[in-house]
Amino acid sequence: MYVLISQEDETRLSSFLTETLDQYIVRMSTDGCYVDHIVVEHTAKMLDKTIVVIEQDNEHTMGSAVESITLGYMRDAQHYVSITVVKVPEFGSRN
Repeated sequence: MYVLISQEDETRLSSFLTETLDQYIVRMSTDGCYVDHIVVEHTAKMLDKTIVVIEQDNEHTMGSAVESITLGYMRDAQHYVSITVVKVPEFGSRN
């Protein structure tokens, strides 16, 4: 896996990691390993999209692009899930 990370990002990431950056990348590249907030944030940058993460009692936004992707985060399972936002018409609306 090839990952391009700026020196600034590497310094910031080191405060979250309990292992070296290289070890982290190898671990996250392992089949079946779930992503964490670091991967979600960098995916937003790579795709140039905003990623909105909805938790039971919170909402976090990563990125500042116009287009967005919405994820749910199940805190107990420490797992992200894909969410499709559906607009429900208001009661009495003819749309």
